[in-house]
Amino acid sequence: MFFTKLVVAIDDSEPARYAVDVGIAIAARDKCPVVFGVMLDPALLTQNYGFSSLQQMVEQEGEQLVANALKRAHDAGVEASSKTLFDSPCQGIIDLATSEQAGMIVMGTHGRTGMARILLGSVAEAVLRRSTIPLCIIRRPRTGVVHRRFLVPVADDDLTRATVHYAIDAAQSLGSSILFCTVLNPVARKTAVQVLEEAERLAREQGVECSAVVLGGSDISKVILDHAYADGSDAIVMASHGREGFDRLVNGSVAEAVIRSSRIPVVVIRQQPDVESRV
Repeated sequence: MFFTKLVVAIDDSEPARYAVDVGIAIAARDKCPVVFGVMLDPALLTQNYGFSSLQQMVEQEGEQLVANALKRAHDAGVEASSKTLFDSPCQGIIDLATSEQAGMIVMGTHGRTGMARILLGSVAEAVLRRSTIPLCIIRRPRTGVVHRRFLVPVADDDLTRATVHYAIDAAQSLGSSILFCTVLNPVARKTAVQVLEEAERLAREQGVECSAVVLGGSDISKVILDHAYADGSDAIVMASHGREGFDRLVNGSVAEAVIRSSRIPVVVIRQQPDVESRV
C-alpha cells in the first residue's frame, strides 16, 4: 500500500465523475481505502428557507453523489467512506485530506483558460498552490489504466529530485514503468543529461522499468504533453513550485499549464518534507 488513503473530491460536474473513476482505479490497484469528500457552501447554514430549504436540497444532492460513488467503489472491491462538510471547496478539501492523513488528493478540473479562468478561477489550482499533499488532477475520462506508465519531467532542483523518488516509489508499488524526460536547455545540456541518468539509475536500483529522453522546444508544457501522448503514458507525475503573487504572474507555472490542457491525469508534487533528497 503506497498511498495509505486517497481523498477524492466530488461534486455534480463531469470532471468530478472522472476523478471518482480514477480514484477508484488507483485505490483498487494500491489496495488502499478512499474517502469521498463533498464540500457544501457554508453560506447555506446562515439562510432560512423554510422546511423545503435550499440547504436540504443541496444536502440531498450531496448524499446522492456520495451514494453513487460509494456503490462504484464497493463494486470495484475498494473500501470507501465519505464526509460531507460545509466549508469552502479549497480549504475543505485540504482540511479533509490532512485530517484523514491522505497520501494523495484526487479531483477534477474544467481546465478553464482565458477570461473564464480569470472570472471563475479554479478550485484545483487553488488547492495546488495551498496544499503540500500530492494532488492528482483530472480533466478527461481516463483512457488507460492510470498506473501502467508514468511520464516524469525532471530538472536540476531539490523538489524535482523528491518528485523522482515519489514516482519511483509509486511505480514500484503499482508495477508501473517510467519515462523520464527533460526539455533541453542548450546552456545546461550536460546537467540535464546527468539528471536523467541519475533518475534512471535510481529507478533501476528499485527494479522499476524505465527510459529517458531529452526533448526540445520553447513551449515546455506543450512539449511535455505531446510526448506523453506519443509515448502512450497513462499519467504525468511532476513537480510544482506553487508560485504566488507577482512571481507567478511573471513566470507562470508549467504544472498549471500542463493541468489546463492534459488529456491524462496529472499528479503534482509540491513538497516532500519527510523524504530526504537522495539524488
